[in-house]
Amino acid sequence: MSKIKLSNPKDAVWLGVCGGLASRYDFDPFFVRLLFCLCMVFTFYAPLLYLILYACMEKADEEF
Repeated sequence: MSKIKLSNPKDAVWLGVCGGLASRYDFDPFFVRLLFCLCMVFTFYAPLLYLILYACMEKADEEF
């Protein structure tokens, strides 16, 4: 299984995890970021999940 690519570093808000997930599954990055922010407010494990996803994702190619 191929790894999910991180989004363009120029488009990344923090580490590019939400942008990478949005581009991989063809969602709007705003809604992915909003969902993740809501999860951070209401759960304690969302920041840990974010860092795990960042560690598992590959860097995106520079051709965006």
